[in-house]
Amino acid sequence: MINRSFLLGLLLVASSGQLMAQEDEKSTGNTSRPSISRKLGLAQNTPDPVSHNEHTMIRYSAIDAYERYIFVNDEAGNRVMTFNDLKDEGEIKIDASRLAPGTYRYALVVNGRVVERRKMVVK
Repeated sequence: MINRSFLLGLLLVASSGQLMAQEDEKSTGNTSRPSISRKLGLAQNTPDPVSHNEHTMIRYSAIDAYERYIFVNDEAGNRVMTFNDLKDEGEIKIDASRLAPGTYRYALVVNGRVVERRKMVVK
């Protein structure tokens, strides 16, 4: 018989639109890449901070969205990069040599709304 509080917890998670799959990292032991465990999500870039002559990767998930993109803004709020035509989930690669050293903010936009923001430092 299934525990009633377990079922209630599943209903709460499912109704919030955040389908969790936390077991991925635990079962595989793979901690080298940040995992996305939600239907909508944006991981911290790796490596972070990133050196000016390196690349950094950002994993994302936007399953079942009709519109999705990631943008990067500089400290002044100016858009410096936009990544369109994203799949349901995957990762983007940023060439940090195209960015001046400093702090940047990046965000995942899904169906016209910013769903998550993160900070990236370029050294």
